[in-house]
Amino acid sequence: MAMTMDLIGGSSYVWHWKHNIFHHTYANITDHDSDIDLGIFGRLSPHQRRYWFHRWQHLYLWPLYGLLTIHWHLVYYFFLQRYPAGPVTRPGRLPARACASMLVTCLAWIGS
Repeated sequence: MAMTMDLIGGSSYVWHWKHNIFHHTYANITDHDSDIDLGIFGRLSPHQRRYWFHRWQHLYLWPLYGLLTIHWHLVYYFFLQRYPAGPVTRPGRLPARACASMLVTCLAWIGS
């Protein structure tokens, strides 16, 4: 089922690491679960710092979720930044299949 992400512009490779490995290993643990770390844009845990604009996050986060796939491609493909610390090993080099999927997706975005 994760490979259907490749068909809709996502990445089964990133999904495997970001959701299946990191999220399910550290489910909803602040500073370890990358699924609840939205930076300053959103607060999904009572242990995260609260900013004044978070009172409206229920309105502005939905449009930002539309940019999530682009964020996955730019941050998690190229920079692989801020993976949680712990016993889970970091992903290695990006496989050729994932690179090809990303290239096709980017070309489809440009062509549309």
